[in-house]
Amino acid sequence: MQQLLETLTGSEKFLAFLALFGYLTAEQLRKVAGYQPKSLGFVRQKLNSLVAAGFVLALPGRFVTQPRVYTLTAKGYTSASALGVQMAKRVRPSEERDKARNRFFIEHTLAVSDVLIAAWQLSHTHPGIVLSRMLTERELQRK
Repeated sequence: MQQLLETLTGSEKFLAFLALFGYLTAEQLRKVAGYQPKSLGFVRQKLNSLVAAGFVLALPGRFVTQPRVYTLTAKGYTSASALGVQMAKRVRPSEERDKARNRFFIEHTLAVSDVLIAAWQLSHTHPGIVLSRMLTERELQRK
């Protein structure tokens, strides 16, 4: 997966990371993609263009303090699988919006994503540590 991500461009990389992690904020996407903190505006701009093109669904927060959460649409998952990221998921925008209204689901999912991002970064900064498998919350619920 690491070799695949090194060859992808900005937008393609965002699609791959969203397919891999499921739900991410712009700040989480900035971290996992390896951009500097001052690049958050660039990340938001890329995400807005992906939303406008129909690849990404922006889930609005219920509260002012809740960040906007991004996830892939069916078109986004199709594009990500064409890039080599094999993540099959049925997407219904109405169900995704219902999930976004559940504050506890979103908070828990984002916290799990933070842990997965930290594990991802640890495995890439320390060659002796290998992340052999990564299960998102959705995958754990199915098992």
